Amino acid sequence: MAEDIKLKLRQIQGVKEVELNGEYAREFHVDLNPSLLDKFGVTFDDVATALMESNISVPAGDYTNGTRESVFVVDERYRSRRQVADTIIRKDSDGSFVKVSDVMRDVYMSYRDPYVITSINGKDCVTLKVVKTWDGNVLDILPAVEKVVERFKPVLDREHVEVVLTEDQRVNVNDSISTLERNLLVGICLVSVLILFFMGFRNAVLTVIGIPFSFLVTMVFMWLTENSLNEITLFSFVLVSGIVVDDAIVVIENIYRHVQEGYPIKEAVVNGTSEVAGPVIAATSTTVAAFLPMLIMSGSTGEFFAQIPIAISAAIVASLFECLIILPLHFMDWPRRQTVQRKARKTNHDGKEDRLMALLFRGTNRLVEFTLRYRFTSLGVVLLALLLSVGILLVSELFACLGYYGIHLRYRPLHCNISNTFYRSY
Repeated sequence: MAEDIKLKLRQIQGVKEVELNGEYAREFHVDLNPSLLDKFGVTFDDVATALMESNISVPAGDYTNGTRESVFVVDERYRSRRQVADTIIRKDSDGSFVKVSDVMRDVYMSYRDPYVITSINGKDCVTLKVVKTWDGNVLDILPAVEKVVERFKPVLDREHVEVVLTEDQRVNVNDSISTLERNLLVGICLVSVLILFFMGFRNAVLTVIGIPFSFLVTMVFMWLTENSLNEITLFSFVLVSGIVVDDAIVVIENIYRHVQEGYPIKEAVVNGTSEVAGPVIAATSTTVAAFLPMLIMSGSTGEFFAQIPIAISAAIVASLFECLIILPLHFMDWPRRQTVQRKARKTNHDGKEDRLMALLFRGTNRLVEFTLRYRFTSLGVVLLALLLSVGILLVSELFACLGYYGIHLRYRPLHCNISNTFYRSY
């Protein structure tokens, strides 16, 4: 039954291999008589060699008739007790033969002593491990596996065979994706709250719009390049969720500054965007350049991590397009722009700032003044921090090169059967 189910499972799209484990191999057991071995001058190795050389299956050739190719196999494997007993061990000079039947006590069919025993819930079992291809989808394969098992259910129930689904990867995938989705949502909310606190409701909404836009463009790009949306991609979204709004914050803050200075909305949008376009593009390019070297990694590790720079770079480039092309249009056409203009001019005219912003301005000014006054001291602190970082890196590399030594002891008591050990553990 396991072989029949295995054949059907291998036909599922996205399945690379189905491994059958836990099946006891049937074989002939031969009990030899030591006194008869001494009588005929035969050793145990002679009997084992004779049995091994007679129990063979070798290809004998192939035949092609133009439409198909057939392979011929000489199969001389044992199929009965008589064939084992009639195996010739030695031919004597007088023409007589010494056979296995001359030196044996008995030969019977049994099972090979297993090296590994598979079990589920304390019961012996046969396992079918479904291995997917590199582009296979677990969420599609597992329902197909369940349908195959359901088709064999009547036969299995008739033979009192219980089917248990274990190592369901859908649980891990769904849990991981749900965790990443929650982290992404929390990250976006925190970013939105911070922007709202420092820039006001209207500017915060216009800035946060860039986050879903960047992610949607990235998803489309991943689909066009045949990259899957998986845990690694979602992790990249979490990593970049706070970066994609950096350019938008710079652009909208500069536009808002022009509005505060009394420029009309349209002129403020054009001048504010053009002034910071160069620095924003440069900043975005450096961020993308920092992640692109991950594409150079080769092998399976490189293929695994390549999705991180692809997703991050696509999201950052999409945010750059949004903040330079779409965001200025939103700022100009968003409702209540006249109210915003009056409020901005009033704030700039009164010279009043939020208490927190004023506190931050004072702290920043003092830090800049201290740095400019003690230039060499500030530069020395920065260089010291750099040297400490390099030192920590070198020390960690040194310990990594030293490696470690381990001793593995494997102990197996003599005359101990694996089955007895296994069942006594329960």
